[in-house]
Amino acid sequence: MASDGFVWTLKSKATLKTLGQTIKGLDVNKDLAMSGLANFSNLKILKFDLPADAPEGAKIAITASIANPSPIGMNLGTLTLDMNFETAYLGRVVAKQVTLVGGQPMILNLEGTLLKQTDPVHLQELSLLMSNYLNGVVTPATAQGVSVVPDGTSGVSWLTSAILATKMTVPLVAPEPLNVIQGLTIEDMGLTVRPEAPWAPTANSNSVVAMFKLPFNISLNITELANATMTLIYKGTALADLTSAVWNQTTSDMTKNKIVFTLPPSPLAVKDDAHAVFQDFLKEAMMGTDTGFDIKGSADSVATTPLGVVRLKVPFKSTVALKGIGFASNSPSISNVTVIGGNTDHVLLQANVGITNPSIFSVDAGAVNLRISGTAGGLSGLMGDVIIPNLRFAPGLTTLVAQVKFKPADPAFRDIFFSQFIAGYTFDCEITGYAESSSIVSLSPVMEALTMKTKVPGIIPAPRLVPSANGVPSLGSVLGNRQIPLTINVWNPLQTSFSIQNVLAQVFWKGNFFGAIRSNTPIDVAVGATVTSPTLILQAPTDFQFGLFMVTTFLPANLGVLTGANVDVDMQSTIDVTVGGPAGVGNVAKLSYNQTALPAFLKLDWSFGGILKKRAEEYSTTLVREEPSVESGMEYVQWLREALFAAYPEEAKLYVEGLNK
Repeated sequence: MASDGFVWTLKSKATLKTLGQTIKGLDVNKDLAMSGLANFSNLKILKFDLPADAPEGAKIAITASIANPSPIGMNLGTLTLDMNFETAYLGRVVAKQVTLVGGQPMILNLEGTLLKQTDPVHLQELSLLMSNYLNGVVTPATAQGVSVVPDGTSGVSWLTSAILATKMTVPLVAPEPLNVIQGLTIEDMGLTVRPEAPWAPTANSNSVVAMFKLPFNISLNITELANATMTLIYKGTALADLTSAVWNQTTSDMTKNKIVFTLPPSPLAVKDDAHAVFQDFLKEAMMGTDTGFDIKGSADSVATTPLGVVRLKVPFKSTVALKGIGFASNSPSISNVTVIGGNTDHVLLQANVGITNPSIFSVDAGAVNLRISGTAGGLSGLMGDVIIPNLRFAPGLTTLVAQVKFKPADPAFRDIFFSQFIAGYTFDCEITGYAESSSIVSLSPVMEALTMKTKVPGIIPAPRLVPSANGVPSLGSVLGNRQIPLTINVWNPLQTSFSIQNVLAQVFWKGNFFGAIRSNTPIDVAVGATVTSPTLILQAPTDFQFGLFMVTTFLPANLGVLTGANVDVDMQSTIDVTVGGPAGVGNVAKLSYNQTALPAFLKLDWSFGGILKKRAEEYSTTLVREEPSVESGMEYVQWLREALFAAYPEEAKLYVEGLNK
């Protein structure tokens, strides 16, 4: 049992009979070299189990195969062994109906109890034994013979002595590699990247769920996790190592083999030869809808077991499927777009950017510069730069404040976009990154690949830049030069000042052209202010037809104008403005601005002096009656009609002839 081999020497006297002759007294001396069991050194563990708790510790069951190179066989019956590891006495095991067959392997079924350990050194040794088993490391325990009872009741002294001298090595190792952590789900994952450490972002998670299965059926409660080291593997390449000294366990359920813990902020060290692969992973996570990686590593755990409080190094290997952010198909929302400044280079806009993130990723990438392009009025072009001071968003909806330096290269595109922006249009736009979007070198190609389609709203509701106007036309406006002096009130809806440099406007009443305004008098309007302009001149048409329109259509429909009343008119205008300050300071733009139902206060000045008299003298016409009071309403309008015909006799004659025809 103890030796690798032994020699039996056979000695005897022999008699040889051959060919009718008998030869006596021959000496026989023969050495027979035979293999021994060598303390069962060829023992192989087929199964190792702790099937249940026991009052003194835990039940143990070992199935082992022992090769018997020796030709000798024997019936050992009941075999009792003491298990030890290093200095710790582990417990006693018993195998029954043990039979050695010469030259054949033997199956040994050992059952017994592993004892609870209380000594700190022995607990440490037990922890090493169990950790090595979980990690597939061969660990040599020893089994010391205690007794052997061939018939189950009585021992044989010489056989007992042989068993007591036997000290077999039991190489504890799992027959097949174990995968203790069978599933790893990361509920959320934060990633903070800083310029000073582009290849060592900080990772954290508020919830990591590990589904585990130990090869034992004893009660077990994992109370601590620490010194976790894991390697992230992306498409077969070891990407980065993540090390955390302490993982905070939260709501675990040992009955369901589930551990839930948080990952405190920990460095994710990207390997030197995996920089490009790391960038590929980030691009896929940012632009795609599905991604993932494999994870492999181990963690130290403190577990309460019936054998004592042990420290186990638990291995894990799992595939983690992740949902990507999906910027390629997930459009951010743009709202509350406000003009906040301007200079000779650009107009500065501010907007809320809503990012709906369906993934588990939280991203903190610092300052980012992007570009925005758009379409307006059939024209397309680069609108300017998008500046995000800190690109930071979490799962779900995150609203960021961004600024846009609006500076299209094409003036025509600039003007139509700004005009429609003021009018409350919504624009199809695309936000893209470029190589210099981020100062963090690891994010440069990621930002360069960034493309997001979105819609940018103008000012909603569209502002009414001209709340009202005020004009006091004289009869000369009807019968003479048709110039109506008026002022307009201009409101500034922007969060910066602007200055009107030139105005070219046409005024209509119910589709009828009423006159035009040309002005190059600057009008400066502060933030949120309403300013009354200097007196402007509305030049109405100077022909007889407009006068006829006034006395036959406009005034009958607006009799209040005779004494003063508001009339809703429509305006179509082209306005040269500078945004952010006066000329030479603000940004220049040419607005096409239209406004309907503009309330204009009009009052007819009936004291027209010598205008009518002069025209009547020129045409040798006289009025048949005196001017009535303006309060007379239609009577006064009828008098104006007569006065118009007297002032324009030739045109009136043609008009009457036309009516007669």
